[in-house]
Amino acid sequence: MTSCLETIVNLIDYGMDIYQAINTPRFHCEQLESTCYYENTYDASILAALAGMGHKTTDLRSSTIGVQHGVMLDPVSGKFIAGRDARSDVSSAGGFVIE
Repeated sequence: MTSCLETIVNLIDYGMDIYQAINTPRFHCEQLESTCYYENTYDASILAALAGMGHKTTDLRSSTIGVQHGVMLDPVSGKFIAGRDARSDVSSAGGFVIE
């Protein structure tokens, strides 16, 4: 669920295209553990700021937080645009094209 929500936020709030929104580094916070897990591609300055606010952060090293693939309808052109997650070698969305 975290991956899906982050992708939607990236699309709507940050105006990213589907590929960018899917491939942006991800994080996941566990309320019970009070820990924020993050992918190792996360910007160090953001992690330092979180630590400065008292958040415990944990690098997932080679692990990822979910794998997303998506298809969206471009509101301007009316065409479908596919985005595949570079974290995975397999994608059903990568070949989706409608002209």
